[in-house]
Amino acid sequence: MFGYDELEREFERVAKKQKTIFFCKKPGHTEEEITELEKDIGMKIADDYRQFMKKYYIFALYDDFVVHDLKQYAQTINRIREIREEMNAPMPANMYVLGYFDPECPIYLQDTKGRVYEFRYDYKYSKPKKIANSFIEFMNQQIEYYNNLPLEE
Repeated sequence: MFGYDELEREFERVAKKQKTIFFCKKPGHTEEEITELEKDIGMKIADDYRQFMKKYYIFALYDDFVVHDLKQYAQTINRIREIREEMNAPMPANMYVLGYFDPECPIYLQDTKGRVYEFRYDYKYSKPKKIANSFIEFMNQQIEYYNNLPLEE
């Protein structure tokens, strides 16, 4: 399993192999910015995702897991929560969306203890399914997934 120091190198290697976009920008967000995000969304960010946000200002592979403007991120999290409530399929109160996603597609959530869940499109009839015990474990799963995709010609 790769730690935070190796993740960037591994995503870069996989992106070259797959001939796809990988982008990251450092340094990351300050503790004050992350604390403000927590106020805006009304919950604590798990320690491992907090560490990730401190390392990267922007991080993207296939446009997934993008973290940049934390005010916009907070608005996105809150808007997805509102949309889900309007559709009578509320997100659990102790979870937030990882990155930016279309609210009607499967989304990845993290709870305040750090566990990562997938919340499928058929959310009216399902509950979030735990897929990783931590954000770092989830990112390692993503490396494995993208690494095993057929090579693009």
